[in-house]
Amino acid sequence: MRKQRNINDYEGDPISDQAVIECIKQAEQLYQVVYSWIADNRPDLASNEK
Repeated sequence: MRKQRNINDYEGDPISDQAVIECIKQAEQLYQVVYSWIADNRPDLASNEK
């Protein structure tokens, strides 16, 4: 993802829709992992809203 973003930043090449969809999917998965860890290890920091 970083390489594609850098190419876009420096050369103006557009990022494909599929790359954006994959990035969002990975970000959502990361959010779930981090939120679960916080809920398990620091429940004082976890809110009830997602």
